[in-house]
Amino acid sequence: GNTAHAKKSKMEKFLEDELDGIDDDQALRKEVDQLIKAISAEAKLPSQVKLDAADKAAIEAGRELFFEDGFSCVDCHALGDWNSDDYSAPDLTGYGSRKWLLDIMDDPAHERFYGSKNDRMPAFGKDEKLTRKQMEQIAGWLRGE
Repeated sequence: GNTAHAKKSKMEKFLEDELDGIDDDQALRKEVDQLIKAISAEAKLPSQVKLDAADKAAIEAGRELFFEDGFSCVDCHALGDWNSDDYSAPDLTGYGSRKWLLDIMDDPAHERFYGSKNDRMPAFGKDEKLTRKQMEQIAGWLRGE
């Protein structure tokens, strides 16, 4: 997005450092691919069911990489059962799922998402800018349903 967080954010700097040399490091490339598959699987996209089933081992490996022994994403993000009260970045539990999309459209400033750091995304539901049905249609479109 075009938020203040997208312009050389801590996350961008972290990724630049963490992924430096990825083009020459096949092991790192494999781990990043596994992590991406794990986060993508959180969406439970109907179009991805067969791929997720075939990639079950890679998804599980990616979930493990989310934690301290991998990329330590959990230092800032919550995911599933690992959900501490002091994370500083959006909760990735169910990331991209219908519920996750509806919840962030409803109130992106909720502590689960951006909290007080939300600098421009409107609260479409909370502020009654869109109806629930309209938000459901957008979520379906974003998910390719």
